[in-house]
Amino acid sequence: MNSADAASIMNIHDYEVWVSLGCSAEEQSFKQPVHFNVQIEFASKVRGETTDQLTDAVDYVMLTDILKKSAESKSYQLIESMCSEATEKVSDYLVSKKIKCTLKITLLKLRAPVINLKTGVSWTCQRQLF
Repeated sequence: MNSADAASIMNIHDYEVWVSLGCSAEEQSFKQPVHFNVQIEFASKVRGETTDQLTDAVDYVMLTDILKKSAESKSYQLIESMCSEATEKVSDYLVSKKIKCTLKITLLKLRAPVINLKTGVSWTCQRQLF
C-alpha cells in the first residue's frame, strides 16, 4: 500500500520508555531511555474522523501502553529484538480490532556506547496487517 492509497495516517512521535538494554550486563543494569516512533497507515478511513466519538477512534493511549509494557517486560541485548517484539504486540492489538493497515515502528536508542555517535541508533520494523 502506498501513501496515495491510504485514507489516513496516525503518527506517535518520540514516546519515551526507560528500559534495560545493552550487550553487557553492566549496560543492562542501568535503565536508559529509548524513543518509539509509530506510523499507522490505514487501508480505509477511520470512523472517528467523521463521528468524533472516542469509541470509533484508534486508541493511542492503549498503543503507547502496549509499547511500554513490551519494552519493560524484560532486559534486551538488541534494539532489533525490542523493536520486533513491540511491533508484534501492537500488531496483535490492531488485528484484534480488525484494523487493516501498514504499521511501522522505529525504536531509537539514544545512548549507544559508541564514541562520537551523537543522536543514537535506530531500528525499524514494518508489518502489513490485512
